Amino acid sequence: MLTMCGAEELAIPVLNNLNNQFPKNSTILNNIGQAWFGLGEMAKAETYLDSTIRIYGYHPQANLSKSAIEESKGNSKGAIEAVKRSVKGGYSMEKANKLEKLGYKLTPDDIPWNESMPQDALGLDKFTWPQRPIKVDFSAKLEEKWDKFNEICSKEISVLKLKASQLETEMGSITEDRMNSIMAASKQGEYISPYPKLAFKAMAKLSYLVQDKDGSDYFSYKTNNEALLNSLKQIEELETKLEFDEAKINEEFKDLFGEGKSNPYEAHCAAQNAVRNNFLASANALLDESYNSYLKHLKRKINDYVYYYQYTQWPEVFEVIKINAKIQWLSVISGQRVYFKNIGGSCDQVKVKDATGSPKLQEFDDVHCMYHSELSTPVGTIRTDCSRITSTLDLKFVKLGLKQDMNKNTFSEQFMNCTVEVGAGVAFGEKNLGPIKAEAAVGGSIAVEIDRSGITDVILKGAAGVSVGTNVINDGSEAAGVNVGVQTKDGSASDVGAIKDLQLEAGVKGQISLISGKSSVGLTGILEKK
Repeated sequence: MLTMCGAEELAIPVLNNLNNQFPKNSTILNNIGQAWFGLGEMAKAETYLDSTIRIYGYHPQANLSKSAIEESKGNSKGAIEAVKRSVKGGYSMEKANKLEKLGYKLTPDDIPWNESMPQDALGLDKFTWPQRPIKVDFSAKLEEKWDKFNEICSKEISVLKLKASQLETEMGSITEDRMNSIMAASKQGEYISPYPKLAFKAMAKLSYLVQDKDGSDYFSYKTNNEALLNSLKQIEELETKLEFDEAKINEEFKDLFGEGKSNPYEAHCAAQNAVRNNFLASANALLDESYNSYLKHLKRKINDYVYYYQYTQWPEVFEVIKINAKIQWLSVISGQRVYFKNIGGSCDQVKVKDATGSPKLQEFDDVHCMYHSELSTPVGTIRTDCSRITSTLDLKFVKLGLKQDMNKNTFSEQFMNCTVEVGAGVAFGEKNLGPIKAEAAVGGSIAVEIDRSGITDVILKGAAGVSVGTNVINDGSEAAGVNVGVQTKDGSASDVGAIKDLQLEAGVKGQISLISGKSSVGLTGILEKK
């Protein structure tokens, strides 16, 4: 707080005292480095920043300041590498923009991502449909089942469209309220993002899922579509051949039927069925192959689409996206082409074994958010659920020995960015528990990256069953990868898009935002000049 408010000379004695109590702690060393950096003592700043980076290679602020130092030396390459390391510790648009000014554009590989992508989030693999007939014996039965399957899909699509319409109405109301909040905040000189807090990182990391920069998706779609069209063209040729073969058979048998003639119904039936079976086997085999490839591509694109928007859109928008994805899938699988042929006209109707089962539409898997983390601090919590962040910080017991005239907006102008990092499950009530001991005891932590726009990244450094590395040190050595468990809670969080994130409530006069530096009761706030 002292450093961000431009009182670095007051911060350094406090930080030096902490450094003596808890040596080789990356957080303390970084703060000392930032304080000297703010005073313009680049050599001293670099010494502490380098020490921080040696302990925690991806420290977000130490690397960002290190980049500025390297840039001042004319070392653009070193400045770029430092910002790239900072991104590994926490992504923000500010860092991405800085890299572009330095001549480098971030790639998805530069950006860490905590969650693995599920192979089939909506459960599309579970959906089955009737077989395509390859013999006339089962054609009539299977045609009934396809008709029933298409009817079930049509009814489900109608239900989903009605639900989508209702959700779109709700979404419109929520979106309007959010935009009103954004405009109201803008008039007060504050910024509220129109997108979820982590959306910009997700866009930078996952945009390849919905964008087709190299044309591979278009090529795949074009190839599959052409294969399907080519199959239909081949089937047209097969139908022409079938008509020719049946006409030839009828010509051969036409003089054998009638009163006093041999009337070879069985032979005529067998001949007709043989050419029809040949057509069904060939035509429907072509369709099976073409649709399997086409639907495999579509299934992957739908899953990519849903996964991407789970992190880049507000929850109410995402619900509509999910339903539209389901409608798309049902429309395609129920719109498949199938060919049927009845048994020959000379054949007696025979009862055939029904081995196809009754059609039943499978249920979609709901895409629940799998990314949950909760940072608990002595002063509140920050909970992350995919695209939604709920933050509650309360510093009622904090007294700051600092006076500042908030009318000058110094806090906002001075503030660049910071990281809040806490070991998961730490017992904060324990006395003499320094940052090193607290983090090392847990073996993992959660970091929240903050800049002027608000929370830009949440980094979960410990997750159940996942090996992770942290900046925790024990006896002066960097911690190795560890397996830790982070307890999370299920349930959705309330929308906080319209309020200030990470606020300090000092219990004196209103609130002051760490992001904007503005007070909720005017520009003076809790640090009112006496």
